[in-house]
Amino acid sequence: MDGVTACALAEEAVQRLNRLHSWTPTGHADQTLREPLDQGGFASRAALFAEVENLTTLDRHGTIPPHLLAGLTAIAKRAPLHARAVVPVHADCHWGNWLARGRSVTALLDFEWARIGEPVDDWFFLARFSGPHMETVLNVIARATATSRRVRTLLCPRADGRGQAS
Repeated sequence: MDGVTACALAEEAVQRLNRLHSWTPTGHADQTLREPLDQGGFASRAALFAEVENLTTLDRHGTIPPHLLAGLTAIAKRAPLHARAVVPVHADCHWGNWLARGRSVTALLDFEWARIGEPVDDWFFLARFSGPHMETVLNVIARATATSRRVRTLLCPRADGRGQAS
């Protein structure tokens, strides 16, 4: 997949996730989504800082670009103190759970981990599993979530305003 296609798919995925996050479930759907799960997602600012520190410690060979660690630290500084359970989230929206045709997303599949939760869980899965296009997808997510330009630059120093590496 080329960068332009990755950007187009990420933009559509973000739009679909925004629609999911703005849905207000009722009845059985609401009851099911509120059932407690060991979801392994975002828990708190302190836990996110601990994960970034752990990642830094494990990166003995300098494999992780310093700008990525700096960007993650900047995100952790702005993260909520505790996870909120405020909107429906898919909670497993890695790219293997999306159907696409050409440059269009056609469906999001596999809702077994769906729950009421924190939208950052969906943004993380989308970016984390984007392979060589992670910076492009991070930039799309950052723009869509109004993440500051400073944080976007830390995460994607070579990306221009459309999420494409320059």
